[in-house]
Amino acid sequence: MSGRQAGGNAKSFDSVAMQLSDRRWEGEQGAIAERRRRIIREATRLIAQDGFEKFNLRGLAQRADVSLRTVFNAFQNRENVIALSIWYYFESFDRYIVHSTPSDTLAGAIERLVTTHLRARRVEGQMRATTALYFSPTAHPSIRKVMQDIGGGFFRGWLRAISQAGHLKPGVDVERLIVSIANAEYAVNHEWSLGLIPRTEFLFRLLEATLLLLSGGTTGDARSQIERLLGDLYNNGRVLGEMIKIARRHVKNAEAALSSKRFDVA
Repeated sequence: MSGRQAGGNAKSFDSVAMQLSDRRWEGEQGAIAERRRRIIREATRLIAQDGFEKFNLRGLAQRADVSLRTVFNAFQNRENVIALSIWYYFESFDRYIVHSTPSDTLAGAIERLVTTHLRARRVEGQMRATTALYFSPTAHPSIRKVMQDIGGGFFRGWLRAISQAGHLKPGVDVERLIVSIANAEYAVNHEWSLGLIPRTEFLFRLLEATLLLLSGGTTGDARSQIERLLGDLYNNGRVLGEMIKIARRHVKNAEAALSSKRFDVA
């Protein structure tokens, strides 16, 4: 992950991006580390409560019971706080999931996709706010980059593996395809948030959009895998139904573990 800002702001985001990638600050001890965690927890709650448009650092400082200078010293700017709070919300949950399949397989990527969206639907305020931000014309590039990694990053390991095996169509770039997957996912979420997709159809539409997109960029065995899953989706849904059942169990177990931890953000 890397910042795309110009000038001094790029450096400030890079420092936060480093925190996102190696999580060093989460293992720190003492008042400074706990204050950072508290600020991000409160930022996540404020965003879920009021949305991104109303979110501001002065209100965050009051909510977290710290000075505005402390917020700036820790995170540099509003964009960094939003990006880190989005990442923290998903990561604080994901670390408690023990997945059933490797991340560099298609089944593993889909399992992670479904698990994340099942969790997100249980916290609808956060899901609606995140989706609205993704399509906002004023969203900062650094924020959108974090959200794209969350939305499409599940498929990175598998896409790199099939790219090395020669099962991506000529000209298809892994990172661009990941962005396209994220775009499709957030589009389905956006339609759901507008009430255009019934709750009972959400996962079907999410999987359909993702698999159809992947089918267009793959060849050989990779495409055959996708076509089999699409056939399953349109017929009895037995294979994908079992994946969803496993994902629901993961969500339940992870929520139980998360509820007992101090950095719970729900």
